Amino acid sequence: MATLIRQTDSILLRNLERDEGWRSRPYRDSKRIWTIGWGTNLEYVTADELAEVFSLPGKRDGGVTQEQARVFMRRDLAHGIEWLNTRYVWFHGLTLARQRVLVEMVYNLGVESFTRFQRMIRALREGHFANAADEMWDSKWRREDVGDARVQRLADTMRRGR
Repeated sequence: MATLIRQTDSILLRNLERDEGWRSRPYRDSKRIWTIGWGTNLEYVTADELAEVFSLPGKRDGGVTQEQARVFMRRDLAHGIEWLNTRYVWFHGLTLARQRVLVEMVYNLGVESFTRFQRMIRALREGHFANAADEMWDSKWRREDVGDARVQRLADTMRRGR
């Protein structure tokens, strides 16, 4: 029986914390989107969620603590995992390592941009993991957004499945 990744997966959290980088104060990312913490898109944070996070002990100066930012991260990861599992019937059958790669992509790209990886998604559906990894490498996302090192790690994981 296949296992579905969880938003509390320690490897996933560690990878995102490393790759997204930390900022305690709001900033505009490479796409000019207001962001905070480890890449949380503030356009998708509701007033209620902000109130919940800021009720935690910590900063009161317009920034967030790492504990507060993890609340946003886990929420975003839960949404991404649910979306992937609902949209792609084959997702839960992937190894946890491959699920992690896709969740990291959705976290970084958002669902709309992720769906533009049509050739990668088709390769995954067909079980052609090396082709999926090649599509990740040969992408505008790698060239203009996250860079070679991160995509190399993710593509290698997609190829190996671990």
